Amino acid sequence: MMFTKPSVEHFIVLFTVASKSLLSYGETAATNVGNLRGDIKEEQEDKIVKDDIILDQVLEGILPVSSLTKDVGMWLGLNMASATTKSNGVENEEVKRGSSDPLKCYNITIVTDSDCSWSGTDSNIYLTLYGTEQNLDGTFKESRDKKLNHLLDGNAFESGDTDTLKLCGMPNIGEITKIGVRGGGDTWDPITITVDTKQFKFPEKCPEVGENEVQAFPPVLLSDPLKCYNITIVTDSDCLWSGTDSNIYLTLYGTEQNLDGTFKEIRDKKLNNLIDGDAFESGDTDTLNLCNMPNIGEITHIGVRGGSDEWDPSKIVVDGREFRFKKTCPGVGEDEVQAFP
Repeated sequence: MMFTKPSVEHFIVLFTVASKSLLSYGETAATNVGNLRGDIKEEQEDKIVKDDIILDQVLEGILPVSSLTKDVGMWLGLNMASATTKSNGVENEEVKRGSSDPLKCYNITIVTDSDCSWSGTDSNIYLTLYGTEQNLDGTFKESRDKKLNHLLDGNAFESGDTDTLKLCGMPNIGEITKIGVRGGGDTWDPITITVDTKQFKFPEKCPEVGENEVQAFPPVLLSDPLKCYNITIVTDSDCLWSGTDSNIYLTLYGTEQNLDGTFKEIRDKKLNNLIDGDAFESGDTDTLNLCNMPNIGEITHIGVRGGSDEWDPSKIVVDGREFRFKKTCPGVGEDEVQAFP
């Protein structure tokens, strides 16, 4: 049999057919990969939705903790068993509970003062619990910023009220060492907050809880007699626009320590209402007493903050100890500026 030598035209035809085949194959493969990715993404999204539903039902007490998937349990910091047991073809994943349940309920009782002016509030109130259990990085565990209003019926946190609620679905953070509360622009004056059977009190009467957290401690930590600090504040006269009409807030930092090892503070005490007349004007020397304060030890440094109308203090004296700022005209505004001995 004789074969005809392929011509250039034959090669062109063969190359064109092969190219179209490869192109078609590539398009099909790309389509298949795209479909596979879409299926995987849809499956992952379905799993996330299902996990969220199960987690909500566990937190509400509808389902047991063992209903959580291993991934969700690990995300919550629970010790989920790595092995699964099979019974009649059904897999059951268990939680190694140890000595206590991973999630728990706290019984909270909150008493609002009736003696302070405008003691009650319509703001949302948020509670933080500080515990003795530690995270892997050595920091102490917290249950932070839990909104309380929706857990109470009616108009809560009004003057003279005693409000009781359950805070459930919380991780076990050990013994509660202290608590913190914050609210909104409508300040609030609680007297005591009891968690289970442990009572927490505020360092001062009428704590004026607002947008910044105010902490409360067990009475044993407040057993030292409350004290007064004698404060003298000198406003500079050489800086341009030294004085201010803004509210001024003072923070004292001490050497005494809390149970968690942090140093005690007296934070954000408003000073304007403790001084008669127009205070903090250029060249003024204003003297006041800051009373019913906890003993936080020796004052190591202080901090002051104000408002948009900046202020230039030259020095602040606390019980005879002088604190000065790093700059001659510190320009104290909404952010805290600190002074040192």
